[in-house]
Amino acid sequence: MGKLTNADFYYGAVLSHLLTSNKEHRPSLIEDSEEKRVFMITTDKYSYILRTHKSEGKRDIKENASSWSFNLSVKIVQRLQSNFKNGILNVIALILVDSQKLSDSKIIYFTDKHLQAKGAYEQLPQSISFTVRKYANKNDYLLFIDKKKENAIPVKQNLNLENVEDFALILPTTSYTSPHI
Repeated sequence: MGKLTNADFYYGAVLSHLLTSNKEHRPSLIEDSEEKRVFMITTDKYSYILRTHKSEGKRDIKENASSWSFNLSVKIVQRLQSNFKNGILNVIALILVDSQKLSDSKIIYFTDKHLQAKGAYEQLPQSISFTVRKYANKNDYLLFIDKKKENAIPVKQNLNLENVEDFALILPTTSYTSPHI
């Protein structure tokens, strides 16, 4: 019997969630490692690269809020930039880990829209840190663009691959090329 890792459980949760909400699309695994899984999803109109990531453990902070953070390396940012320039939509499924009770972990989705807001496509590739916060009296998870709460933008808890407006502020107009994972 093969050994199961924590990553298998985390990424299995992402796939289960994605396939349940997008029954007509089937992702193809294109990169598999202990730390991450990368999938290619093709619809009638678009191609997507879905990267799965796991946050650091939840931190409870003042104002009755919880906070999670994660980082994208320079290498991953370069791949995201290349895909974006080539008209391939990027999706990051982030597992918000609740280390106290794993079954209370949540999945949220970042898209090119969020990466653009963080400046990922306007500069030379560099690592990017993300902070996501959930306030106890609110339904939305917020991505902090900077340290100001008023500049935070909501992130999706469900992903509809047919709603391209969820993905980018500005879609580049280029011909299709193979993705950079």
